[in-house]
Order: sequence, then C-alpha cells, then structure tokens
Amino acid sequence: MKTILDSWNAGFVRRWHTNLHMVEHDDRNHSHQHRVTILLLKLWPDSSREAIIDALAHDQGEVDWADVPYPAKSRFPDVGELGESIELTSITEQGLNVGITMEEKERRVFCDRLDSYLWMLRCCAYLRNRPEWITQYTAMFTSAEKLGVGSEFTALIDEAVQYYT
Repeated sequence: MKTILDSWNAGFVRRWHTNLHMVEHDDRNHSHQHRVTILLLKLWPDSSREAIIDALAHDQGEVDWADVPYPAKSRFPDVGELGESIELTSITEQGLNVGITMEEKERRVFCDRLDSYLWMLRCCAYLRNRPEWITQYTAMFTSAEKLGVGSEFTALIDEAVQYYT
C-alpha cells in the first residue's frame, strides 16, 4: 500500500513533456485532474461519488509510469495496454480505484480529452488548425453528441476560442 505522501506526490507528474509546442507550459497532473473533475461536475452535476473520485484520481498511476502521450499509446497498443496495467496497479495501491460504470468512464474520458483541448487553446491556440487537433475536436464532438452534451460542448468551445484567440 502506498502512503498518503506517495499519493500526494503523484499529482506533480508533468504533462505535455513530449509535445514540442506545449512543453514549456507547466501543467501538472493534480491541476489536470481537478479541471477534469470540474468539467465532469459542470456537464453532469448528478455524477456519482465514485465518478467524482475517479475523475480526481484518474492519472494518479502515472507516477509509476509517466504521462505517455495518447498518440504513442495509439501507435503502439502494447505499450498502451502495459501502461494502463501499471497505472491501474498504482491507483489501486493508492486506495483510489473505485468502481464506475462504462458510461461514467466514457464521461471521464471525454472530460479528459476536453481538458487537453481547452489547455491547448489557452496556451497555444494556433495549434487548433493542425490535423491532430482537428481530429481530436471531431472525435470529441461525436462523443459529446453521444453523451447528450453536444450543445454544451459546442458553446464551451465557441466561448474558449473567442476568449483565447
């Protein structure tokens, strides 16, 4: 079992360390996990206790693995699966593995990707026209519609683009 300090320290894993455009913008997991939780609560205010804990702790396991970029996990599925296993073990050792439904996981994954897109707009809005960010936006739009928050998603992105550009 990991200590309380181990769990607290897990929040300091640095995000974007392999993204040449965003590496200089200091974003730590504890900030990211907090923002994901806020997005979850704003989009689905009736979220369960377990879903909230999951959002607050979903990247805690990266302390034992790293913040491996999504493109690398997609390109090398074996690496992605290994990382998920390591991260899940670490989250479980921290006592933060809670059971959530598949729909709750889909909501959290959506908020996770939404946070990365909003972070990009905040720090490097010029990147939004690059193919990888256009692809991410399109996938998020589809997910938002499926999850019943399409209009909220569109309004948020429109507001963020207006605000940050």
